[in-house]
Formats: sequence, structure tokens, C-alpha cells
Amino acid sequence: MVYLQERDKFLLKMMGAYGILNNKTITGIYDNRFVYPKHRKKALADAKYIIKNNKYAYLGIKGKRYLESIGIKNIKQISGDKYARERLCKISEILVPLNDIYECYPSWKIKDVNRLADRKLQFYGKIRNKINGNEYYIYNIGNLKMGKDVDKLIGIKRSYIKHIKEEIVHNALIKEDTNRKIERVIILVGDRLTMQLYKNEL
Repeated sequence: MVYLQERDKFLLKMMGAYGILNNKTITGIYDNRFVYPKHRKKALADAKYIIKNNKYAYLGIKGKRYLESIGIKNIKQISGDKYARERLCKISEILVPLNDIYECYPSWKIKDVNRLADRKLQFYGKIRNKINGNEYYIYNIGNLKMGKDVDKLIGIKRSYIKHIKEEIVHNALIKEDTNRKIERVIILVGDRLTMQLYKNEL
């Protein structure tokens, strides 16, 4: 039998909210200790609170029952698609550590996400500062893999950056006519080449 600690409860709540957490996110929840998160993850898996492998973990049957017992019924469902799971892991890796300071809204909770069109997969969500109310939209434009299609990939990245720039300008214009705070943008890049492209374009 496993007694749920406060960090275990937080872990289960975050799994309910994001669907799946990778090892980096789980280790952060347990204060970035070296060995303890592995032992705790195994104990929770053995007790069927979570289901785990070597890379990530998600809710098990007892984990779902626990969330339902405390009134959480809207549990994020995950698909069997590898890319979709990796994206959810990355979104939770970015947003979960910000939970204390920000109200976090992953992309699937943003009502107007469809307006992002070709940037929908790059949009990770929105965070709102609990103190001053400032909002930030988060995008991940990835990295540039060198190869025969690199010119095509650069063109796609430029398109993403162009549209993000247009959103920044649009939100700034809205600010002039209303009391709405400017929705700031956080851009995540995967390597130095993408960062250079971002600087050149934006």
C-alpha cells in the first residue's frame, strides 16, 4: 500500500491536466533529486496509480480514481500516436514548473486556438502571472535539421516567425484602444541556427 505524499498528489493532478509527463518533469516535481523520483515512480506504478516506461508516465486506474475522489473529472486523454505524446510531454515540461507563479493554460484549453492555423502545432499554450495579470503566449519553433530539404524547412520557420510577429503587432494595436494587457510572446528554439533565423526575421 502506498501513502500519497503531497508531491505525489501534485504529480497525479498534473498528469490529469496534461495527460502525460516525461522523466524531466517528474524529477522536477520531486525537487530534482537524483534517485528518489525513480523509486517513487516505481512505487506509484506498482500500486497502479501511474503507468510508466523509461521515458514518461501517465495515469493508472488508481490515479484516475484518486482524481475523481477529489472532484477532478476533466482528465486529459492521450492518444497512441508517438508524436502527439512527445508534444504533450514537451508542453507539460514547459508549463508544470511555472504552476506556482502562473495560471497555466495548455493549447487545448485556449478557445481561439484554431485561429493560429498553420502554427497550431507550434503553439504550446498561455500563461498568466498571478500577481500582475500579464499574459504570455508560448510557441516552440523547434530546430533546423541540416539536409537536402533545409531550404524548405527554413521557409516554413520564416512563415511561423512572420505570423507570430503579426500577432505581436496586432495585440499592441488592441492595447491602444482598450485596457487589455498586451499578450506577450515566448519563443522556444531548439538550436543556434533556429535562434539566428529568429533574430534575423523578428
